[in-house]
Order: sequence, then structure tokens, then C-alpha cells
Amino acid sequence: MVREKCNHLLYENILDLKDIVKELPVVMDAFYADADLRTRKQCGAVMEPPKKIGLVLTADLLLHSDKSGNAFALPVPSF
Repeated sequence: MVREKCNHLLYENILDLKDIVKELPVVMDAFYADADLRTRKQCGAVMEPPKKIGLVLTADLLLHSDKSGNAFALPVPSF
């Protein structure tokens, strides 16, 4: 990840992923949980973690929570 204004690399983690869907969220959560990893050494700028948005798929409903934490359900489209 590179900060646009100073062009210094913020963090790099080279992975040999077997299952990106399962493994990448673990890596991203660890990155966002560690302020030291999100702090640029050259200028001290800190990358803020993104707001979590939840998405759960059930048999007939898509449960969603938006950036404000409001939850709602939508019917799953049939194809």
C-alpha cells in the first residue's frame, strides 16, 4: 500500500494463499488491528481502518448492515 502524497510503501506481505476467501480476511484484519503496521515510518501518517460492513447470505434473505450500522434484509434474487 502506497500513500499517494509521499509515495512510500506502507506495508507489504507476500503470501502463498491456498484459499483467498478464507485467508485474506485474516491478514487484512491483522493489518487493520495493528496501528504500527498502519503507520508510515517516513512521515508518521496513519492509515485508518475502513468501516466494517456486514453481509450475510441465508437461504432466502441477504442480511446487510451499512456504514452507519443500520441492518436490513433483502430478498435473494432468483435466477
